[in-house]
Amino acid sequence: MSRLMVFIHKIEGAILDAAFIAKHRTKTSYFTRCTAKMTFDKLITFLLTLPRQSAQIAINRFIKEKGYEFTLDKQSLFEAREKLSHTAFIDLNNNYFLRDYAYGADFKTFAGFRTIAVDGCVFDVPAGADTFGTHKTNGEPSPKAQGAAFVDILNQSSYKPNYNPTAQAKPT
Repeated sequence: MSRLMVFIHKIEGAILDAAFIAKHRTKTSYFTRCTAKMTFDKLITFLLTLPRQSAQIAINRFIKEKGYEFTLDKQSLFEAREKLSHTAFIDLNNNYFLRDYAYGADFKTFAGFRTIAVDGCVFDVPAGADTFGTHKTNGEPSPKAQGAAFVDILNQSSYKPNYNPTAQAKPT
């Protein structure tokens, strides 16, 4: 298993851990029902995808991509978000994302912080590329792809995913 997959499984394990959930909810009675549609782990996973559309469109896309058998309106999402403490993201950031994933404990910092540059873009892909979604325009649908690069400036490295556009994504 690749280091990236091990890293992802550690994060999944954290957001499913009862102690993590108890620590990062705003009230002890929140995220306790087994029958809830938007559970703690689903909410964190949705928020980590950084949706860029309107809330309802992003929710519908997330539910469809994950293969869940329920619907959810944006008001329910906002109510669930109020039950989640922002400290969950701080904890994930400090203990998983910034931890020694790429360098072990030996990496350079600036004033105790890791310096990461981020660059992103949206670009056209050839027409007929069924792997990608389309962006609605006034004329024909225009296939688009979104990319992002994260570069650790002080340690001179970047995350280089092993991406194969013909491979089918497996739902988690």
